[in-house]
Amino acid sequence: MSDGTSLQEGYAAWQAGVEAWLRRVDACIAGRLMKQDVAALRDEFVPLSRQLADLGRRLRRAGRHPGAAPIDLGALDGEISRQLTELGDRILAQFPAPGAVGLDASAPSEFNLPAAVDLLTFLEHASTQLVRRHSKQARRRRLAVQLLALGERYHRQVMDGFAALEKADRQEPEEGEEEGEAIVLSQDGSAAAGRDSLRDANFNQIRMDLLQWLLEELGDPGAAHQIRHLSRITARAAVRRVDRDLVAYLEVHEAETRVRLRPVLEEVDEVLALIRSVLQQSEQDGSQLQNFVRDLGAEVTEPFIRHMGLLVIALLEDLQSSHGQGGMSAGALRGGLQRIEEVLVFCRVIDHPQGRDAYARAVRVIGQRGDRLVEELGQAVAAGDTARMAEARTALLVLKEFVERWRDDAHRAEGGRNDHKGL
Repeated sequence: MSDGTSLQEGYAAWQAGVEAWLRRVDACIAGRLMKQDVAALRDEFVPLSRQLADLGRRLRRAGRHPGAAPIDLGALDGEISRQLTELGDRILAQFPAPGAVGLDASAPSEFNLPAAVDLLTFLEHASTQLVRRHSKQARRRRLAVQLLALGERYHRQVMDGFAALEKADRQEPEEGEEEGEAIVLSQDGSAAAGRDSLRDANFNQIRMDLLQWLLEELGDPGAAHQIRHLSRITARAAVRRVDRDLVAYLEVHEAETRVRLRPVLEEVDEVLALIRSVLQQSEQDGSQLQNFVRDLGAEVTEPFIRHMGLLVIALLEDLQSSHGQGGMSAGALRGGLQRIEEVLVFCRVIDHPQGRDAYARAVRVIGQRGDRLVEELGQAVAAGDTARMAEARTALLVLKEFVERWRDDAHRAEGGRNDHKGL
């Protein structure tokens, strides 16, 4: 009787410890879940697991089966299942509805998704230890299905946005409107709408990247691969869309019309960010654009690469036009040169003949037209108004440094090719 009472008391103490531990799990799920919280829960669980093993040995010595322990295992299993469900819901709550722009302000920024996945996996392990049965990982599989469906909705929202733009582009000119005028207005509005659609695509792509990581961590490589495939389709559609507007921008040579089409350049910024986000996931060596053509298809990427090389020329023309109109500040010059540099880097790192040709052509143009613009700026500084002399000198120094740096880079690249040919 004494041994039985001792066992009962031992199980009662153990159950009280487990219930207190589960309350701390609840607090972590509902609060600021961080990695250190999961580590503390793991440490607290170790003695509970050892106590249960010791109680089981004592039951067997007493000639009783461990299943005869005076505790409700079903209630304990149900409590952990509830926590797993709440944790999965909390993970899903970190993702805004498809179509939401930017970050969801209602999502708690303190919630750490890696910690949440770590806790979810650990709770499944704890369930097998406490309830003495094999975990079927049902909650994890359901969560993976929900995450994949969410990624598919993000992808569909982006593709629907691109489809709406295509439909708008095909609209006929309104009555009384000249066809040429309609084309220019369409390009103007299309560029602005395309920029906004690409910005939405970038936000959704960030979310899809995170979903892919989550699915891999949850042990569903098939769903993670599907998200990756959808990401490539999104990038392909985005590149195709931007290339159409980029061609329209390159075909315009009037400075005033180009100013109206400036959203095209913002489209380019957005699609470059999207391309890097999609392609770097499969790159282990850091050269994240190496497989650009292979992953997205030559029929879409090769024209885009060629047009990106031509964009460098157009951007230099824009800088010359701004200087000719007396409206190029040092800040505006830095912004223009930064965009040129991003385009050049894109062309340079692509392991494809189109990229190498586009880059070589672009740096030659920088050497030619850049020197001319430096000379024009130098003349402006020499004859400039003293009130704007400091601004003009700063702009001249920025431009000189840029032209010389890319000329040196071009010489190094050319020397490397010549060395290779001589081997």
